[in-house]
Amino acid sequence: MEARRISAYAVVVLTVFFAASFPLIQGCGRSDRPNVVLVVIDTLRADHLSCYGYGENTSPFLDEIASKGVLFERAYSASSWTAPGTASIHTSMYPFQHGVLTGFAATKRAKEAGSTITLNKIPDEAVTLAEVFNGSGYAAFAVSDNLNICREEGFDQGFDGFKSYNDKTARVINGTLEEWEDEIKGATPYFLYIHYNDPHTPYHRRPEWYSRRTNKTRTKISDYDGEINYVDAKLRDMFELFEWDRDTIVAITSDHGEEFYEHGESGHGNNLHVETIHVPLLFYYPGEIEAGSRVAEPVSTIDIMPTLRDLAGLPADHGDEGVTLAPRLLGIDGPPADRHILSHLVRTKEEWHSDLLSRSVVWDKWHYIAEVPYEEMLYDMDLDPEEMDNKIEEYGHTAQSMRRRFDEFESTCRKLRRVSVQVPLTEQRIEELKSLGYIK
Repeated sequence: MEARRISAYAVVVLTVFFAASFPLIQGCGRSDRPNVVLVVIDTLRADHLSCYGYGENTSPFLDEIASKGVLFERAYSASSWTAPGTASIHTSMYPFQHGVLTGFAATKRAKEAGSTITLNKIPDEAVTLAEVFNGSGYAAFAVSDNLNICREEGFDQGFDGFKSYNDKTARVINGTLEEWEDEIKGATPYFLYIHYNDPHTPYHRRPEWYSRRTNKTRTKISDYDGEINYVDAKLRDMFELFEWDRDTIVAITSDHGEEFYEHGESGHGNNLHVETIHVPLLFYYPGEIEAGSRVAEPVSTIDIMPTLRDLAGLPADHGDEGVTLAPRLLGIDGPPADRHILSHLVRTKEEWHSDLLSRSVVWDKWHYIAEVPYEEMLYDMDLDPEEMDNKIEEYGHTAQSMRRRFDEFESTCRKLRRVSVQVPLTEQRIEELKSLGYIK
């Protein structure tokens, strides 16, 4: 591995002369193709991981990965709940581009077996991560533990093997991966997508990590932290089983965070405040990227797809809305300094007569949020990381500029035709939805 290691100087030279024709890593003469693993840990807010400064020791294994890889301190999801946020990871497009705006979280009006609900689906014309790698000679496998990551919503596009569960815990996810071990290892190279759901409600109290708290909210947070510890340990098991410390690119992130009444509600999909869109983003590629680096510039989860393409030596695609972070992983350069990071949310509640639209823009130290038609907010994240002091009156010109950037992009960007599917509700599915809090 050391013999193939790319020096920063060599990459700079090759990037200057060959960037137009070759992806960053491929241009450096790699003849082998690494395996690629994408891990999404559902509902995992960044500030509850030890490597992001949390006071509890919730993530010893992820801390170890961060010390050997690259950690992005300010990564933001494209939405604050699973279906749109995860679809953005897999398509490198924002929700209003790929059209996945509704999923099983939008079923609160449907409470009787035999009724039918309408879900958005990733359009066939979208090029997904699995299709990128599968079309380049990779075998592609996926196992998920979230109800929304399903065939009905199009998440199976491009996978040779696809299995979707509903909150069966990381033990079952790992059990499936163990069953597939020979097939996955025999299919070199492979692309593997794992979607753990453990930090999502309902929490399973983990005695090894649980500690009694003084009130209901603090107890809930303790249960949440225990789930993070649990999935952290289970992820370590898969690293060891599949030996991802050799010839493997691993990206670890989340689809969204979680709110514990910081802004009046609990759960997610209610707003676009920092606790629901700030997610971890770690890249691990031993011997190839700068070990222990931390990147402070704001980035988006839509950057994961072009970055994995680049690291694996696959051609770039102008259809990717995100940017490759590979240069930053190699210690060469950072994302564009003037970049605006967008998030988008459509909320539907049965007591409302219409949907509520939320839009978010992160730029430099500022976070702009518009809840249409109710309120505009602007926060200085350097001075007010918990977003409690709305500066919209004091810095209205900044908010106006950020709002205009969102409007201009949304009005001119490429948008795919929105696809909807009808899904019947069974008694079993209703109970599943109730367990996740999607039906009261």
